[in-house]
Amino acid sequence: MKKHNIFILFLLVLGSFVYAQNNTANSDSASGTNIVDTPITTNIIQEVGVGGIPHFQYYVSKAFNLNLVSEKRESMVESGQLIRKNQTARELITVSEKLPGLLRRFQVRGINGYQLALAFENYDGNPVIFFGVHRAGDNEKYYILYHDNTRRIVKYGNDEYVVSYDGEEPPYILIKMRESSKETDSARKASGLFLGE
Repeated sequence: MKKHNIFILFLLVLGSFVYAQNNTANSDSASGTNIVDTPITTNIIQEVGVGGIPHFQYYVSKAFNLNLVSEKRESMVESGQLIRKNQTARELITVSEKLPGLLRRFQVRGINGYQLALAFENYDGNPVIFFGVHRAGDNEKYYILYHDNTRRIVKYGNDEYVVSYDGEEPPYILIKMRESSKETDSARKASGLFLGE
């Protein structure tokens, strides 16, 4: 008999816990709070003010690679012969999708919004990648900016890297946005007013 009562008590406690968890989840969803990744735009920057730009946590929209190929040649004459020493160094830096980055500096680019310099790693010389809009418009995404558009070259630290990524759309920067909405409904009946009140 005691085991049966303990089992029933256990089920009641478990049921109360599940009910409380479900009600908590429902109350969170009822409040209308959503956290979403959204592209940074000039409209958002104007909404928070220029002073808000450094306080965002930035993320990159898609993975991309920075490829460096550096070639050096030393030439000398030895024993009447030309001696050439060729040296090739290759470096690949992968910036993963949704990798967090910090703003190091920014500047106004006239009608093209702002130029944002983001760092994605602590490395020699604190290299940054520049992002900005590719065409005028307050709702345009802030895409990676190239030092050489034709060859997709960016300056990263002291070297020039070729940028590669999948798809047609270049990488752009994202921020997290938490937006909450609250709706209230009320209804009342007017009481009326009498002369002399």
